[in-house]
Amino acid sequence: MYSIRQGCLFSLQDLLDLEPTHRFEAIFEGINIMPLLKVVSKKVRDGAPQSLNYPSMIYSLFARILEGIPTIKLLVRRLKKECCSF
Repeated sequence: MYSIRQGCLFSLQDLLDLEPTHRFEAIFEGINIMPLLKVVSKKVRDGAPQSLNYPSMIYSLFARILEGIPTIKLLVRRLKKECCSF
């Protein structure tokens, strides 16, 4: 049986040196969030609205870890600040 290894397209330092939007695109490109979406997606009509954007929530939690934001409260504050600055 043969083992095929894929080489790195860029180093970790190259990734960290990218602008945040490009860095997140490169990281999220390699993450399959479908298993997470199956777990958290709305299955019944009761509770939270079905119109919530679950993929965006998952990506924002990954971004929180990558940016070193310690709490969800600070993440929400930063997202609101970024959205209002445009």
